[in-house]
Amino acid sequence: MGPTRVQLGTIDNVSDAFWTYSNGHYYADYSLQNCFTKDVFTDISVNFNELKVSFGGSPQYIKAWIDYNNNGIFEDSELIGASPNRINPSQSPYVINFTPPASAVKDTYLRMRVIADRNQKTPCENLTNGQTEDYSVRIPGVTLNTIETNKVTNAVHYSSDNNSLILVNSGSKKFGSYEIYDISGKMIQKGKSETSEITLNFYHKGTYVLTFIKNGQKVSKKFIQ
Repeated sequence: MGPTRVQLGTIDNVSDAFWTYSNGHYYADYSLQNCFTKDVFTDISVNFNELKVSFGGSPQYIKAWIDYNNNGIFEDSELIGASPNRINPSQSPYVINFTPPASAVKDTYLRMRVIADRNQKTPCENLTNGQTEDYSVRIPGVTLNTIETNKVTNAVHYSSDNNSLILVNSGSKKFGSYEIYDISGKMIQKGKSETSEITLNFYHKGTYVLTFIKNGQKVSKKFIQ
């Protein structure tokens, strides 16, 4: 028993279920593998998400949690979905639709726990015959620690003509030191600009995050290339 495939966003992880004789692993922590494969972590939407948990073998319960407040505890309010009863493999994959609460921690990888087992289980309980799998999810924030009190100041415009970022409506008219990350959190460019423009040394359609310092505060801006 246990998950054989977990799908959510860019997560698409196929794994062996628990087998008493050949695979006695009740727990698999895929959240530790973020540096190795995108199949075990993803950004999720603030509005609607669909988690699919595939399984085989005998009928079993499916449950999943996300540690939304990032305190290391899966609380009752953080249960994102559960099968109402023990379901048959013919109903695989079991689909959980969920929306993160507005209070969820943003821009930080949070632990998601998926359990498939013969019996109903709490998130940290010893399993009967199933398996627990942990993954990482992140909720991109609208603010990303950005100064949002003034949405006009420090606005950033992406120029497709020059493949560059242009700082507009800013008193100092220069970026200074900056870093650029892709949506997975990987830094792809950094440097220092003494002007109001940053020439990008990459071109790949997608959403990115620029961070720089203004008036002693960290400013982050999303842009689409």
